[in-house]
Amino acid sequence: MNIRSDLYLMSILEIPEEIEDRGKTSYRRFLEKARKPYPATYPTMRRWFGLHGFTTPNREQAYGIAFSLELSPEELNNLLTKGLLETGVQYNDYKEIIFLYGLANHRSYEEALGMIDEFEGC
Repeated sequence: MNIRSDLYLMSILEIPEEIEDRGKTSYRRFLEKARKPYPATYPTMRRWFGLHGFTTPNREQAYGIAFSLELSPEELNNLLTKGLLETGVQYNDYKEIIFLYGLANHRSYEEALGMIDEFEGC
């Protein structure tokens, strides 16, 4: 099933289709639910929901979204494959494995980045 990334994010946020201004409502709900630091700048996040232009989150931003919304590893994989139409988690990429570990163990995005730095320092 192919859908636009903004519609997929709206489904994650449980925004009903009947709402007239779905983009604005979704953006506000995203900011309410997301943990800080946010995965991108305010203008970029607005464009994820079709406000002031449209853009699809990149792969790195998808991981930031997953940490910010405290998604499960399965929900992250769905975001990548169904929301962004990318391949799922790349198990041959140590960064993605560390991010996956961080999500599964309720770590912050910053902690996962620290683990990556530590791994790269070996």
